[in-house]
Amino acid sequence: MLEIQKIITVIEQCCENLVKENISSNGKWTSEIKQSVVNFAVENNNNFCICVGGNEIKSKDNDEWLYDITIIKMFNDEFIEYIDTVIESEWGDMSQILEDFQKVIQANAKNKLMICQDSKLSANDIFDKLQTQLNVYSDFSGSDSVTILCFDNANKQLIQKCIRKQQ
Repeated sequence: MLEIQKIITVIEQCCENLVKENISSNGKWTSEIKQSVVNFAVENNNNFCICVGGNEIKSKDNDEWLYDITIIKMFNDEFIEYIDTVIESEWGDMSQILEDFQKVIQANAKNKLMICQDSKLSANDIFDKLQTQLNVYSDFSGSDSVTILCFDNANKQLIQKCIRKQQ
C-alpha cells in the first residue's frame, strides 16, 4: 500500500515548482501533478496498475478509469485485489469541486485524495462545504477519511486537511 503522506509530499513539491515557474495554466498543473504521482507510484511499487488520463502522461498502465488517477493492486494481472488510491483534481468553481468530491467519497479505496482550487473561495470555505457533503453522505464509513489538498490563492500554497464523517 502506498502511504498517503508520501503521495501528498510529492504533490506539494510539484506544486511548489509550478509556483516558482509561474505556471498558471490549469491543464499544465493537472498534467504535472498526474505525472508526479505516476512517477512516485512506479518508483515505489511496480506491482500496481496505474490508470490516469492524458496522452502526455508517461509510465501509466491504462487510461483514466473512474477517477483522474486510480492506482490498483492486481492479482495475477487479471483480477482487482484492491484499490489503493483514488485522486480527483478540480481547478474550477465550487459546484465542479463538489461533483468530483462526490466521486471520491464513493470510492472503496485505501487512500482517497481530492486536490482543488476555487479562485473565489478560501480554502476554509471549501473544506467546510466538503465536510458538509461528507456528513450527509450516508454510505461513508466512520472509519474512513478523505484527504483534501486545497490550493490557497493568497499564499500560493497547498493546504492539507484530512476529514472524517462527523456525527
